[in-house]
Amino acid sequence: MRTEDLFRQNDFFDAVSTLGSHAGLSFSAAAGVDAIGKLRVGSSGAARGIVLTAVIWGFFWMNDRTKEIIQEEIFRRAGHPA
Repeated sequence: MRTEDLFRQNDFFDAVSTLGSHAGLSFSAAAGVDAIGKLRVGSSGAARGIVLTAVIWGFFWMNDRTKEIIQEEIFRRAGHPA
């Protein structure tokens, strides 16, 4: 993959991360505690919400991890330690 393509991908993943952060879709400890509390109550509606929350958290975690990998490759190509 060309370096220019890496920069474009990095910009895309950064934009997704920023958008999710502004929309309040990032992971927080308070949200994790809330999800655990809902699991203990055990209602089916809460379970659906928790599954959706987990999917969203997983998406943004994967997005951030992919962005880290791209940045590491950009630094490697530039001859800098990551």
